[in-house]
This record gives sequence, structure tokens and C-alpha cells, in this order.
Amino acid sequence: MEQDDAELQQAILLSLGVNAESDQDRFLQSLASAPDAMRKLLVTVAKNLSISEPSSEARSKFRRLRDETVRSRTSSSYNLAAEALLALGFRLETGEGSDNHWQIPAEAEPSAEMIRAVMSLEVTDAERTASMSLPQRVPAATDCDVLELPSQSGLPKLRLVLYPRNYCQLVSEDCVAWATRQGSGRSRWGSHGRAGEDDRVILALGATAELLGGLGFAAHWYNHRGQERSMPTLSCYAGEHAWAETHINQTFVIRALPQQQLALCGLRLSCRPFETSGRLVAVIAPCTADIQETLRQCQEILKSLPEDSREQSQAIRSRPPPPPPPSHKHFRF
Repeated sequence: MEQDDAELQQAILLSLGVNAESDQDRFLQSLASAPDAMRKLLVTVAKNLSISEPSSEARSKFRRLRDETVRSRTSSSYNLAAEALLALGFRLETGEGSDNHWQIPAEAEPSAEMIRAVMSLEVTDAERTASMSLPQRVPAATDCDVLELPSQSGLPKLRLVLYPRNYCQLVSEDCVAWATRQGSGRSRWGSHGRAGEDDRVILALGATAELLGGLGFAAHWYNHRGQERSMPTLSCYAGEHAWAETHINQTFVIRALPQQQLALCGLRLSCRPFETSGRLVAVIAPCTADIQETLRQCQEILKSLPEDSREQSQAIRSRPPPPPPPSHKHFRF
């Protein structure tokens, strides 16, 4: 029986064009140069298998993987992913239609050596930054939204620079009342925008080093009812920046720190900035500061931001349309 299973598995490998006796060094080098999405999938699988004492439910879940999921994450590198799964101890079990899945047999144990090798393939932040299609030059003033903030008692004259431009609505006057009226958009049909639209945004808030006196800034989120969350989503001081994963159609008010009673401006994320892979950078600086230095800080913050850890939301399919009414030709009179 085991011999038949081995022959069946070998036939599957040959149909995929995979050589089960490939050189280990070449194989690991191929994995190291594989696309990020495939490496991320394999690293997740290996980390799950490395858990020392999983529960019985988690154990059965970690040892089973849908082939459809593997194909959707690997596309053209599916053969290499299949070879890696085999090395980890998985076997491809075929079913009717598309009901194929990868399974580690109950009596087998995954290779600890292979688990360690796959876990070493984790994509680093430097690799993510290098692979992202980010602008390589320092943005020009025409690439940014620039807002002169209203004068506040005890604060210097401030300027907000937002990169890239035209992806955010900015309001300086009566921003609290505006944010209360606007509120934030709710998720409908699996997205905060149109159905199936990529609604992910990474929002970063920074403050230039020229700010003195321990001055900082905080971004407070407003829910769909127009209520402000007392705990800030983002906060930073001079020479620092902070970032958070959020969505489009979300509303924030930026306040001063530690004088949070001073509201400086409101902003609403209109759409995802695809030219920066969903990243939006806001930097606050004194109006006396060199605008080019502020733009350089925008670029530095942009390069330091990680890749979005969330999967793109999928459109929720509604019910199919009702069938058309029968033709009058089929009626009897």
C-alpha cells in the first residue's frame, strides 16, 4: 500500500515537472530567490509546524493546506512551492473537482531541518522596501498637499506637508465640528470603499526636529457616529514618527501634545495612494523650516514604513439575480 502511495506521489510530481531528487543547495537557493508572496506562505506554514505542543485541533489544522490556496499565492512558482511542501512532509491528496489539498500523514512527522531552513526565508523589512514600487527621488512641493495650520496660543506657526497629494481631505478651520459631522465610513460588502476595492492605507505622522519645547502631535480617530476616540491612534514628538494600518474613508483630528485641547486640523483618507503602495505620510514642521528638509523627511519616513500585513479584502458576492420571466410563447390561452 505504501509503495502504491509513493508511486502515485511520484506520478504527481512528474506531472508538475518537479524533480524529487533535486540538489538540496540548488533547491534552497531557488527558495531564497522566490517571490515574496510564496516565501511568506511557506514561512507561515513552517512556523505553524514548529509549535512544540499545539492542541489537537491546531495540529490537524496546521498539517492540512488547500491546494487552491497554494496556487493563488504562488501562481507561476507553484512547482517550487509544491517541492517545498513535499520536503516539509506534506503529500498532495486529490479529490473530486478542485477539492485537492496538502496533508501531512497522521503517522508522519515534518522534517525539523526543513522547517528551520524554510523559516530562515522570512522576508526582511529591507527586502520589502527594495521590492516596493516607491518613488526613488525626494518629492517636490508640487507632489504634496501643504496646509498652513491656524495660529494657536503658545504654539509656533506650523505647516503640515502630506505626501502624496490628492489622496486626503484636509480641513483647518473648525476641524472638530467638521470631523463630528463627517465621522468615518463603515465597512460594507467587505470593503470601506466600493465592493472589492483595495481599501488598505498605512498612515504615518511625523514631526520635524526643528520643533522645540517638547512639542508633539497626536491623531485621534472618529468613529462612524462622529465620536472621537480619547486614546490617539498615532502620537509622536520632535524628530519622531509613528504609523498605523487603517482604511480609506476614515476621519482623524490632529491635536497638539501635551496640549491636546488644541486641535490643529482634520483629515479624511479619500482613497488608497497606489503610487506609494498604500502609504500616506503627514509631517508637521514650523513654517520657518526649510520646505526641502521637510520633503526629505517625508521620503525617509516613506522608505521606513513596512509592507501592509493585511490581505486585500475580497468582494462579498451577493445573491445571483432572479431568473427572467418565462416567455409568453410558453403560455397556453
